[in-house]
Amino acid sequence: MNTFEHDSDNAVSTGHKWTPVLRGDIYCSPGCGGRCKKADYDKAVEQAGFVAAALGYGWKPHISENLGWHYEVTKGQCTVTPNRNGGFTACVRVEGTEREGGQVESLGVIEAQDMEPREAVQKVLALLGGRIARLQRVLASSSLEPLELQVQ
Repeated sequence: MNTFEHDSDNAVSTGHKWTPVLRGDIYCSPGCGGRCKKADYDKAVEQAGFVAAALGYGWKPHISENLGWHYEVTKGQCTVTPNRNGGFTACVRVEGTEREGGQVESLGVIEAQDMEPREAVQKVLALLGGRIARLQRVLASSSLEPLELQVQ
């Protein structure tokens, strides 16, 4: 496993309470209190890099701390995270838009899992494509026809 140097200019988060501090083999934010290990941080950075490389151009790794070090790899609205079973979950969150009166319209969350990150992404995109096709059919079947003007 590679060891990644602590770079205070590129901290995982900013702010006194949530900025990780390296003390021996502990690399943890005071606000966390989970005694997160530097080796776990290094492992998350390395694994996130491997997954991003496997997914290809435009995929970006993100490392986070929450009672341990975790990672996700994102591109656009798609996120890939590791599962506890050793596989991966790909998730597309379709952001809602705000309607009049402050209500938020949500188009939902779509998830798929696979043991390989690329296959998980392919599965979730296929599910998204199916949902888009169903929405297009609803739109087409519900469209209004033009009104005819009657001349008297």
